[in-house]
Amino acid sequence: MKISKLRNSLLCVCMMILLGLISIVHTKMNMIRDLNDLTAVKPLENAPPMVAVTTVVLGGFRGLLADILFLRLQNKKNNENFFEMVQLSDWIVNLQPHFTGAASFLAWNMAYNVSVVFNAPEDRWRWVNHGIKLIRDNALNYNAADPLLYWELGWLYQNKIGQVLDDANRYYKVALAKEMHRVIGEGDKKNWEKFSLSPRSQDQFLLALSDDRQAFQALLSDENLTFDQLKFHFRRNGTFTDSIIFKLKELNLFEISDSYFRASWLREEYRLDPKLVSAIINKYGYLDFRLPESHSLYWAYQGLKHADNQMHIKCERMIFQSLKTAFTSGKLLYFNGKNTFNTMPNIALCDSVRAAYLDVMNQHGTSNHIIAGYENFIVDAVIILYTFGLRDKADQYLTNLCEMPEITNKKRYRKELSAFVIDELSADINDMSLENAQSTIQALILKAYQSICIHEIERANGFDSLARTIYKKYMKKMANEVDKNRRGLPEFKILKNRMLRYFRSTISEDIQLILDNEIKKFDR
Repeated sequence: MKISKLRNSLLCVCMMILLGLISIVHTKMNMIRDLNDLTAVKPLENAPPMVAVTTVVLGGFRGLLADILFLRLQNKKNNENFFEMVQLSDWIVNLQPHFTGAASFLAWNMAYNVSVVFNAPEDRWRWVNHGIKLIRDNALNYNAADPLLYWELGWLYQNKIGQVLDDANRYYKVALAKEMHRVIGEGDKKNWEKFSLSPRSQDQFLLALSDDRQAFQALLSDENLTFDQLKFHFRRNGTFTDSIIFKLKELNLFEISDSYFRASWLREEYRLDPKLVSAIINKYGYLDFRLPESHSLYWAYQGLKHADNQMHIKCERMIFQSLKTAFTSGKLLYFNGKNTFNTMPNIALCDSVRAAYLDVMNQHGTSNHIIAGYENFIVDAVIILYTFGLRDKADQYLTNLCEMPEITNKKRYRKELSAFVIDELSADINDMSLENAQSTIQALILKAYQSICIHEIERANGFDSLARTIYKKYMKKMANEVDKNRRGLPEFKILKNRMLRYFRSTISEDIQLILDNEIKKFDR
């Protein structure tokens, strides 16, 4: 019995010695791996405690468990157990947080494969959002310097939401506009500047209140709210309650409070840094973050800071493509905050798009696809600028295109400006994109209203007639309900009414009176 106890004691001592030696060897091995950059999975930063503990405990078995969860996820998809896929995807990303390929694939799977299984657009939008959040809120938390993740996130906005490939694309665009409108309102340049200057934390906000801090704390006490509860209610309602607004205005604290709560909402929930957004707007021109192309540009711009070689080109391409979309349809013409909106060209971005293309060509050479994209942009820009009345700028763009040595088919562009625009419209009317058709029709309607104001009713009817012709030819292509839902335009009279509302907002009251008197003779 004594011999047995002695043997057990010796075994325990030996095990402790061996564990100590293993620990020493393991520590030295880790030092060597770190020194020579041989660590495949680096220590996690910003990880929740449970994730950090799990990764340490599982060690090398994390990959095996992630593979098992991948197989289980595929099985759930085949059996249409979609909601369990969300939790499984989160687990996989947490188990292999630096395996960004897994996060990209899982996000793409949700946004593209799973979403289209559902018929209801609100269900599809929920899955597109799951894909966005998996990258934005999870994977980027561990891989803030990975350009691929930024590009993949930008692609979801640019392609899945911004393009017309999905039957529910209109719903996505409206849902995004409604969601962002609650946070930023009109989101004009001055608002972004205010957001960018607001305090970045609760402590900084309270410190900025200075002598009014006690009054603010008393307001919270009167409303029986904590600071976090006030933040929760603000985000749920999109603003403060009427009583809190009244008290904040009495204390002259409404502006600083509203800006702080919106800026923190943008940073914490959408990972949009108002200071960076403001810098991007200052660089390129006004971008409406209620529209998807502004988000795709933002994330590509983020990725550009960390990219090299091929990823650098991909991020730059996404930037000029997003800018081009913002130029052709990046201004909200009509948005009622519910289920309908129309866009029109944001002409002020024209030079920024051109500069972005030229910058890429100067840095990376004139590859065929970049030249083709630039050429298509200039053609669209000339037509849009011309139809919106900016003839000199349109002529300058056309001349510059002719002078580029990389452009081979110069005969197409060596025409008088009006003749070129008419020829292009005649040739392309059957192949127009939604954005080009919409912008051309809107510009012609706008020129009709401008003509009315200078008493040229016959000229106004001419522009109106041409707009109707293009509208009818474009809509004739919408052979079925799917095409109408994806790429159709509102009724012509609705377009006219929205352009009239927009035009009236740009002219003085004296001109409005002329318009009201003369419009009675229009289109009789």
